[in-house]
Amino acid sequence: MSSVEQFILDLPAKERKLAEYFHHLLVDDYGLKSKIAYRIPFYYSNSRICYLNPIKEGGIDFAFMRGIYLSNSDLILEQRDRKQICSVIITELKTPLLNALNECILEAILLDETVPKEPKRKKNDA
Repeated sequence: MSSVEQFILDLPAKERKLAEYFHHLLVDDYGLKSKIAYRIPFYYSNSRICYLNPIKEGGIDFAFMRGIYLSNSDLILEQRDRKQICSVIITELKTPLLNALNECILEAILLDETVPKEPKRKKNDA
C-alpha cells in the first residue's frame, strides 16, 4: 500500500469516499503518479499537476497547480488569493461537476505535456 493510499484510508468517511474516487481516477484512468508532499497527496506526470486537500467542513479541495492557465469554461475553479493555483471544493460526487472537472483534468495534463513549467528564479535573478 502506498503512502497516498494510507493517507486516504486515514481520512473520515466522507472525505475518504471522495479522495478514493479521485485517486483512482487520476492514477488508474489518467496514469498520473502520486506522492505525499506537504502532508497531502499530489499527482504529477512531468511536474505537479494537482492535489487533493481534505477540508474541515467535510469535503475535498481539488486544486490545480497551474490553474490560472486552464480555460475553466464551466467556471468551477476559484483562485482565492493565490497566484497560480485554482481549485474547486467538492462535497459530493455530482455528474455535472464531475464532467466539468474531467475537462479541467484533461486540460491540465495536456498543459503539463506540452508547456514545460518554468523553473523558479533565484532571488538575485529578478
